[in-house]
Amino acid sequence: MVTLKIQHREDIRRITLENPKFSTLKELIGQIFPNLTTSYSIKWKDDENDLITVTSDIELREAVESNPTTILRLFLTEDVQPSVTTRDAATAPQLTEGPVHPNVVCDGCNNGVVGTRYKCLVCHDFDLCEPCESQKAHDPSHPMLKIQQPIQDSLGLVQSIPLPNRRPTPTSNPWKPNFRPFCHRQKKLKFDWLPHEDLKPTMATESKQEEIPLQSRGWGNSQGWSNTAPWKQNPAPPVRINHLSRFVNDVTIPDGTSMEPNQKFVKTWRIRNEGQFKWPCGSQLAWVGGDLMGAAEFIDVPEIATGEEFDVSVDMISPTRPGRYVGYWRMLHDGQRFGQRLWVDIIVCVPEPKTESAVPLEITPEVETAISPADDISPQMEEICRQLADMGFTDRSKNIELLKEHCNSLVEVLTVLLQ
Repeated sequence: MVTLKIQHREDIRRITLENPKFSTLKELIGQIFPNLTTSYSIKWKDDENDLITVTSDIELREAVESNPTTILRLFLTEDVQPSVTTRDAATAPQLTEGPVHPNVVCDGCNNGVVGTRYKCLVCHDFDLCEPCESQKAHDPSHPMLKIQQPIQDSLGLVQSIPLPNRRPTPTSNPWKPNFRPFCHRQKKLKFDWLPHEDLKPTMATESKQEEIPLQSRGWGNSQGWSNTAPWKQNPAPPVRINHLSRFVNDVTIPDGTSMEPNQKFVKTWRIRNEGQFKWPCGSQLAWVGGDLMGAAEFIDVPEIATGEEFDVSVDMISPTRPGRYVGYWRMLHDGQRFGQRLWVDIIVCVPEPKTESAVPLEITPEVETAISPADDISPQMEEICRQLADMGFTDRSKNIELLKEHCNSLVEVLTVLLQ
């Protein structure tokens, strides 16, 4: 199942096809866009933002498989037909004065371009000479680039070479290509203009330029020209190494450990390298969230081989206020986190104030039970003891002992009593 977005100018349509084929897609486009009477091309954008033309089922399947998202966007572009009629070379206007533009042929009169060259910025590979442009031989809505001086090739070989009165063809071209410009993409590169035997070029200097081997320029190979320029060739993507880390156990400070405020402690985890590669130099244990508790945000970890276990420790200080505090940590290398997340979980309790020991008195057990709440426990603990007695837990001494152990937490004491 493939979802397509088809765009023609400002009109966008969305359809879903179960098994898209190129012939089916062409018929569907004809039904969706009935006003599209001229010939058109179907294109899509790849990851390099280039428009790729689709003309067959194989190319359509490649577009679907290469699309990174679930929706494939197609663009319909109408083929531009140049509105110029080719005239006979005998009746075409001629311009004999001015600079010669080598390797460029006028698409209006089929002659070489002498003087000012006009290049269409809309049509592909379309040039006019000055006489043809003055006669409005092209679509007036298309902007034309005016070029007065010839564009030099990579070797600077621009001479005043007499050009023939007709466009060269593979069967009638009297010259054979000897070099190919590689810095400037100029028109008609298939047939480079070289002088005939009876046409000698007027060179600015008689010194011969050293011929540069084609392979040293970064083009082609021993078998011929390469279809792709060197800067268009995609390098192989770098191999990404995935490191893995697994938690083994808490060496120190298990979860839920009670501590006093501002108490220094060392949290140690035991971890193992679960990946296929050893951890490289520069790996760190990084704080990723929660409570930092006075620790450094990054702890250096040495190189650990595959399957090897390692104890990593962090120096911390418990907070000043009572409560539960949790900090989260994870392995890090070159800005990329990996492995299971680690955490430290502590409970900060306020210690009970120490009272001066009273003079021992010989009293009956009934009297000692009656006065002990006022002397040994706080009003908050006294209230919790009363609530526990109302719930049926009448063992007062046990309740007080559990409250002191769990920092007056009624929920935790009830959990212990109900076990």
